[in-house]
Parts: sequence; structure tokens; C-alpha cells
Amino acid sequence: MPTVLANYTKFRGFMVQKNYAASRGYGGGIQNKIGGASPHKLTALLYSEIVKCLKDALVYLAQIDQYRGIADKLTENRDKTFGPANQSAIMKRAKVMREVNRLTAIKGDVLTKVNNITAHLRNTLNDSAYPELCSDLRKLYAFIEYKSTCCIIRHDEQAVKDALKIAIELLNSWNTIPVKYHYVTNSR
Repeated sequence: MPTVLANYTKFRGFMVQKNYAASRGYGGGIQNKIGGASPHKLTALLYSEIVKCLKDALVYLAQIDQYRGIADKLTENRDKTFGPANQSAIMKRAKVMREVNRLTAIKGDVLTKVNNITAHLRNTLNDSAYPELCSDLRKLYAFIEYKSTCCIIRHDEQAVKDALKIAIELLNSWNTIPVKYHYVTNSR
């Protein structure tokens, strides 16, 4: 439970949830980085955003698991009678489950963002210039989308780890492209 409480701060005597999404820069941080960027840099930023979102999804998955564990303990410890103690346990469990639902929605938003970015990357591929490369990239993007969708539906941590592994590999490979090719576009 201490790790769950680390996500809270005290405000006027109440425990208030820290805004994890705001602290990670969701809501416009990437716009500040794209002004005047090369096509190479723009793609690198998109790959970086995918990696960041997948890492954040893993954090949300861990938090959801912690809260579900707390909810299970509250269910086990509650009285089988209908007295005030049982009512208190039910109310505490309801609060915990509301937090699970909130975190699940945020996780879904983050993974949907991953799917939107990969869809954009897939739509910008130029098959006439490099058909084999485009075909391979489409397959990798589809894999990332499939795995992130699996996590949205089934709360599958391994799926996010698989997608993250591919996304990191894409980012690292992209960053190895020599600087002299950073401003080359598909003008063929």
C-alpha cells in the first residue's frame, strides 16, 4: 500500500491523486519540439512518443494491479453481516474500484494514442520508393497496434512489453541513420 499512497499528495487535509498524465507531459508537449524539425526528427519524435506511452501503460498496469489487490483484501476482510462495519468495507472497496476504472481509462487513452501514431506512420509510407521496407514497417506497426489493443481489452502486461521491445528497436534503428540523410524526402 505505500507505493499506492506515493501517488497521492495532501491538500487541505485530504489525500488527492497526483496527475500522473500531466506530469508526463501529455497535452501538447510534442508541439514545442516539432517547429522546424527535419522529416527524420519528426519520425524520431513519433517513435519516442510511442515508447513513452508504452512505458506509461506499464506504470498504469502496475497501479491497476495494486488497487485490485487492495480491493481483493477489502473483500476478504469484510464481515458477512449487514452491519456498519460491512458498509464501511463496501464503501472503501467502491472507492478503490473507481480508481481502478479511472486508471484503466487512462491506460486505454495512452494505448489508443500509440495506435493513432502507428496508423499515422503507416499512412505516410511511400510504397513506390521502397516497397520491401514499407511492407516490413507496416507489419511492425500492425504488431504494435495489435499488442496495444490486446492490452486495452485484456489487461495484458506482456503484450505491452512485446510492443515496447519493437518500438525501442525501431527508435534505436531510426537514430542510427546518418545525419546527411536527415533532410532527404521521398522526392523520387
